[in-house]
Amino acid sequence: MEEKMYRYHHNMRSFIKDYIYSSKDDLARFVKDLKGNIIACNETLCKWSGLSAKEVIGKKIHEIPVWRNNVKECCFDEQIVVDGFTKYLNFKYIPLIDRPQARILVEKLPIVIENQLSGIAIKSKIIDVPCQFKIMTTSARQKVIIIQHGYFFDITLPIKLFKVLAYVAWYNLDYKSIANILYCSQSAVKKYIGQLYDLLKLYENQRNLNELQKVAQLFLSFDMVSACFDIEKESSPQWVA
Repeated sequence: MEEKMYRYHHNMRSFIKDYIYSSKDDLARFVKDLKGNIIACNETLCKWSGLSAKEVIGKKIHEIPVWRNNVKECCFDEQIVVDGFTKYLNFKYIPLIDRPQARILVEKLPIVIENQLSGIAIKSKIIDVPCQFKIMTTSARQKVIIIQHGYFFDITLPIKLFKVLAYVAWYNLDYKSIANILYCSQSAVKKYIGQLYDLLKLYENQRNLNELQKVAQLFLSFDMVSACFDIEKESSPQWVA
């Protein structure tokens, strides 16, 4: 029993170190235990809330001023995570210290240690600039689309892969239909979609078409899809909002 508890705490500390303290991005990150108490957070979360790490640790989310108006939504989101052992991704409007109506992209992830639900990991990013994209040709003469301000990081996809993503998330096509359009096998389509999972950095339990659609729908737009399917008309690359 002691060895099992040691392993559990060791694995939890390792997760927190990797998720909270080893990340070099500008995302607000924190971890909650199953009682709803915050057990770890990074400096970005402290900056958003106007509290120190000591003041944040041990609190529940409704005890942090900027989240008080989102308690019901937060509880609903987290119940989905707990009940389904699945990630939950959406936008919220949260009044931060320096932004009274900030649009925040929030991802909640179950922490599973030794097949046991052990807590919830949460990361957030302020999305205060409209999603933009441009199409350009790389030095290797490959056409790519670069997408900014629509996800946790900038996305660069070869046009061929972007089209596969559009078939899945914009047109809601299945493997067979996409294979017929591309004149390839369904296994080839699955390979392309596997590459999309990698490029979008999806977790193991996100690697399915439903989750891929959820992520893509955050940034896909009519103008973006139209531009990529009419690529021959593109001239000099420029950002499009």
